[in-house]
Amino acid sequence: MRPVRVLAWSSGILLGIITLLVLLMWFAVGTTMGTRFLFLQIENQLDHQLVIGEVNGTLAGPLGIRGLQHTSAGMNLRIERVELAWLPGALFSRSRFDIEDLKVQGLQVILPDSGSSTDEDSPAGLPEDLHLPLAVHIKNFMLNDAAITRGEGKSDELISLRSVHATDLSWRTGGIEVPYVSIKSPQIDVTASARVTPAGDWPLDVDARYSLDLQAQQLPAASGTIALSGSLARMEIMQTVDSPYSLRIDANVSDPPGGTTLAGKCQGRENTACRIG
Repeated sequence: MRPVRVLAWSSGILLGIITLLVLLMWFAVGTTMGTRFLFLQIENQLDHQLVIGEVNGTLAGPLGIRGLQHTSAGMNLRIERVELAWLPGALFSRSRFDIEDLKVQGLQVILPDSGSSTDEDSPAGLPEDLHLPLAVHIKNFMLNDAAITRGEGKSDELISLRSVHATDLSWRTGGIEVPYVSIKSPQIDVTASARVTPAGDWPLDVDARYSLDLQAQQLPAASGTIALSGSLARMEIMQTVDSPYSLRIDANVSDPPGGTTLAGKCQGRENTACRIG
């Protein structure tokens, strides 16, 4: 066989393989059936620790998932519904995962019982260095109805949130930035901006305003501001509480090997002072 014919024959086979791969990729990413097939393979690979009830849409977006459950080390994560809209082209043009809209409805995290052996196997702290392979930007994030409980079927509710709304979240090499986040729960509402560097002692900078409902305690509502700086290993806290409480608190929280320590001072109405720790 002549070299020209061999080259043509080889090129034809290569072109056929590339075409087949493109078609398979389009089937997996661009069709609902292909997306469902991919999620089914993920479930099988994880030995059904991840279970997905229903998939609508495609990986190219928009994508909707219902009835998501994940179980690991005694912890159970359940999500009623997830809706995702993103820009696949940004992976190539900007080298980042660009999410236009991410909505989560009905998040429940069930922790193991306090007396279970899985507690001893849980991580003791945050990783020293946590970076993503790609930058991530989320234009709009919305979480509705979230709860963290301890023990299956028990009423030991640790955290309950009505909603969390954040805009323009970004996770780059320099850290995590949240220009605006609003958190609403049955007792407290918070609006804040934050920056965290997920490396070393995890340096942070948080400014927040809060309002606290104290009707159950038959007290007036409390509101004020709180600023956090420093790092998770040694954090400086400056808090003000508006009238009628009129209180200012300056404190330091550190987490040495011997345990967490808290020290600071507070100043109330008529210049009354106290010490913390």
